[in-house]
Amino acid sequence: MLNSYAKSFNKAYNRTGKLFQLPFKRIPVENENYFKVLVAYSLKQVSE
Repeated sequence: MLNSYAKSFNKAYNRTGKLFQLPFKRIPVENENYFKVLVAYSLKQVSE
């Protein structure tokens, strides 16, 4: 599923390669307050 999404995204924007290339990194969210900040930030980005 993600592979087909990447292909269609790349075709639409004339790109090649992976969508999340380096320096993409993940870190675990182990603190509830930090999680709340992340959710608020994400919702703010969607509404703008």
